[in-house]
This record gives sequence, structure tokens and C-alpha cells, in this order.
Amino acid sequence: MKEILKIDAISLAKVLAVITGGVYLVVGVIINIGVLFFGLGSMSSLDFLGFGSGLIATVLVSIVVGLFSFFLGILMGFIYNLVANYFGGVIVLFEDRSVVEQRLREAKAAKMALQEEKKRLKLEREKLEQDTGKKDN
Repeated sequence: MKEILKIDAISLAKVLAVITGGVYLVVGVIINIGVLFFGLGSMSSLDFLGFGSGLIATVLVSIVVGLFSFFLGILMGFIYNLVANYFGGVIVLFEDRSVVEQRLREAKAAKMALQEEKKRLKLEREKLEQDTGKKDN
């Protein structure tokens, strides 16, 4: 097991900003396209002027959301580093994939062996019952 003792606050902030700003941008564009085709203005004609201004607003707001998330990421990284310094960090268990695959193969082999043993015992029990039935006759 390994422990995450420190997080680079700037790298956390960059990742958080790109994820939140990017998600907001993608969702905002999808919503703007939906409003362009299915909004109230589409009852008479397509409103490209409204779509353009909505798209510009979406881009600007996604930039603001990204910046806010960047500063929030710096704050979260700083707070995590303080807490990890005093109380310990997050403990993560890493395992080599080949070890996991080997364990899965062993488990499957054990399961198949158990099923074979159950079949053998069932046949043995049926044979014993048949032999007992013949002796009674």
C-alpha cells in the first residue's frame, strides 16, 4: 500500500479547471443546439442570432467556471496537504495486473474442480442408491 502524502495543488487545479470548464462547455453547446431547434423561437423560424449569443455566453461562462474551479483546486490541494501532513494522507493499494489475473485463473480452476467434485459425488451417491435398491429387491 502507498500513501498520498502531498498533492501538487497547481496540477490538481489545472485538471479540475479543464474537467469542469470542458463539461460545462459541452453541455452548454448541446443545450444551445437543443434550444435552437426545439425552443419557442423555432415555432416560426430558426433563431441563429439567439443561438450565437447563447453560444458566446456559454463559452464565456465555461471560462469563468474553469477559472473558479482552478482557484478551488488550488485551495483543495492546499487543504489536502495540510490535513495529510497532520493526520496522514489517502492510502492507495496498487496491485500488478498479472497478479490479479493469476488469482482469477486460480479461482476459476478451483471453481471448476469443485463442480467436478460435486458431479462425482452425485454420481457416486446415485450409484450407491441404485446398489442399495438392488439389494432390497
